[in-house]
Amino acid sequence: MAKSINNYSALSAEFFATFTLTIAVLASVGSGFSLAGPFALAIMVAIIGPISGGHVNPAITFGLWATKKVKGVQAVQYMIAQVVGALLAIVAARIADVLPSNFMVAENVADTFSRVFSLEALGMVFFSFGMAAVIHQKKQGLEAGALVGGSLILGLLFASLFGYGAVLNPAVALSSASFSWLYIVGPFFGSAIGFMLYDQIAGITPKSK
Repeated sequence: MAKSINNYSALSAEFFATFTLTIAVLASVGSGFSLAGPFALAIMVAIIGPISGGHVNPAITFGLWATKKVKGVQAVQYMIAQVVGALLAIVAARIADVLPSNFMVAENVADTFSRVFSLEALGMVFFSFGMAAVIHQKKQGLEAGALVGGSLILGLLFASLFGYGAVLNPAVALSSASFSWLYIVGPFFGSAIGFMLYDQIAGITPKSK
């Protein structure tokens, strides 16, 4: 995916895409395993990929920073834009009185540290591994969107095999009634592992920006 046209355009793209993704996830709450999130992400990545790179996820941005593909300042700016987009989506849902009051990332609020952390991280490894391939292979448009959306589905499926309704996006997870710092640390850790794993397999040597 191409680099951003300028910083304002990139941040605006990340803000709007994360807003859209969060709305899609909230709208699909209660429908079981939903493809609304992955589908919305695929469309957004296809549209904004050439503008911002199509991160749409603080954990993805973190993984790119951890593997020296983006600068620290840019990573922080992206994360802020993504979180603000998600928070405004939550506010919009509340104003419209459509925000589910019982939306929880985990089926059981009493899930242990190891369960929440490990499954968020595991799902994110698969998701970020696919994202790394899209970026390294310079995929664009619908092809990039399909691969990113498919990678998210794969990550969510692996987490769901253990009865865990993961989101794999710290910004989107802010709307969960069961939100905790584990939904930040788990995806961040998994994303870094996924990007590093792809770099190792593809023989990519990280270079300082």
